[in-house]
Amino acid sequence: MVFIYATGYLITSLNDFRYGYSDMNPLRPRIIAAGAWFSVFTFVPFLIILEAKRRFTDKVKGYNIDNFLQISLSYLVVAIFLAFLSIPLFQFDNGITTYRTPWWLVVDIVLVVVSILISTISSIKKDGSRLLQLINTGTVIGIFVVNLAATFHDLFAIKTFTPNAPGFWVVMAGVIIGAHMWNYESKLHTHKLRNLIFAYFVLISFFAEFYYPHIHRKWGGGASIQIELTLSKDAPIHAGQSVTCFLLDETELGLFVLGKGDKHATFIPRSEVSLVFYGEGAELSDFNRIVVASPQ
Repeated sequence: MVFIYATGYLITSLNDFRYGYSDMNPLRPRIIAAGAWFSVFTFVPFLIILEAKRRFTDKVKGYNIDNFLQISLSYLVVAIFLAFLSIPLFQFDNGITTYRTPWWLVVDIVLVVVSILISTISSIKKDGSRLLQLINTGTVIGIFVVNLAATFHDLFAIKTFTPNAPGFWVVMAGVIIGAHMWNYESKLHTHKLRNLIFAYFVLISFFAEFYYPHIHRKWGGGASIQIELTLSKDAPIHAGQSVTCFLLDETELGLFVLGKGDKHATFIPRSEVSLVFYGEGAELSDFNRIVVASPQ
């Protein structure tokens, strides 16, 4: 529980810092939620790798290229399955239908066709050729590499969070965790502990920067939601007017909001807010609809 709380506090703090503010209340439920989600997203890859090693590692011959390929392939298959299941958890950026450039899509389709052909040929001829197995394994790994490259391009080049991102996390976390598990020793030496701490902070930074801000707020994440504020007549700006913005967080004292195009948050005290509508700007409510009474 201490690990979850400390991790959640770091994640929420990093998420707040990126918008230029810090909430110093250490008893917020969202801290536990952030730590819990990070623990799930880290512990699941660990369990998958642990089970893959148990199933595919030859206890007599130890680690070899065949074991490595089997573990990698099984892990990648599970990764894409988990990524598909986690899609409803995230709030993706607009324009996700154009998240791939054409040549990546072409390469992806070609690799899928080649993999299907090799599998079909091997099944019909019942050919257990080692060469065909290696080619098929390389083709399947190539499919995942292409998709990971597309996600890397989306996250860092065009800064867009797409449906490929959950799979990218599972693979990235798997590589980092697997690297530490591969040469696991019962005694944790100083250099091993140092590397483990470094990996922990790398994963936390990446999770806080890209993933936590896109987990839906209803699931305890940090995704912003669009709201419509009606300011009081005593507000210093836009007095008595309605303003559409994005809610980042709210406390007993006020709301941290982000205006369209802004990179830093604005704090609005509750005393300056008359009405808050938690919905899209095009939606209407009995509370934000202007009704003109007809003369009697």
